[in-house]
Amino acid sequence: MSKKTQAFLLLALVAISGCAGFVLGSDEAWHDIKQAFSSLSEGGFLTEGETDVSTLDAVLVIAVVDGDTIDVRFSDGSEERVRLVGIDTPECNGDNDPEKWPGIDDPILLDRWGKTAKAATTLELLAAQVYLDYDAIAGMREQYGRLLAYVILPDGRNYNASLVQDGLARVYTAASCELYESLLAYEDAAKSAGKGVWSQASFSVRSGVCIDTINPFAEYVVITNHADETANLGRWRLHDEAGKTFVFPSFFSLAPGRSVRVYSGAGIDSLSSLYWASDSNVWNNDDDTATLLDANGAVVDSFSY
Repeated sequence: MSKKTQAFLLLALVAISGCAGFVLGSDEAWHDIKQAFSSLSEGGFLTEGETDVSTLDAVLVIAVVDGDTIDVRFSDGSEERVRLVGIDTPECNGDNDPEKWPGIDDPILLDRWGKTAKAATTLELLAAQVYLDYDAIAGMREQYGRLLAYVILPDGRNYNASLVQDGLARVYTAASCELYESLLAYEDAAKSAGKGVWSQASFSVRSGVCIDTINPFAEYVVITNHADETANLGRWRLHDEAGKTFVFPSFFSLAPGRSVRVYSGAGIDSLSSLYWASDSNVWNNDDDTATLLDANGAVVDSFSY
């Protein structure tokens, strides 16, 4: 049975089981649903080693342009740029449109996740031999002449699907493909689980005091109290990977649902803005990690980009 046929059968099973569970209150029906989605999230029909890679084009990945675009070399020595079909990772050059990412209105945040997606693709694919599987609906090339393909790893996993599962990509809704509905199911699951970029979406359920984002260019960190009670942040600490440390004022507190920006430079503190007064930039433009600790030194949250 083909992988795509399995996809439709699995989705049908979920739909039928869902109706049965709703109408009959059947524990067995709901168990079927859990099993079906478990197979998806653990690498079911799109990620298990079921693809016969011997029928696909074997290529060497020679460069990673961004999370969803790579350069490859074929066995005959020819080279092509490949756009991963059906998905879209955030841009990592600051050219992001938040309207394409439901629940996210911060382009700087998307830029960070674009860099994360590129790093993940680089780690997984660069200098590796992979296989290209083309899509009959999307066609072999897009409007800019790039090849469109699913990247299949040697163990049979569909890397396009993996990016969506991990919350590092969304489904590219401007064009259709054979696995469109299956990829949408992965995206919904990633959103529900708050994975990757979706952990920063407005619909994501967060608790306690969290680091929401870092703007390394404007040099500030956004910290939000997602709890239902006011949080006393007096003498809490915020530090970067190099150990530069900001200490919160002794009597500073953050009301429920409120955020505070901690700026690296100098300024006048307020309920919504605090100033580190550092004599130099704190946050690296390419990558860094912020760690928030309470007054007792316990780690409350961390945020990497």
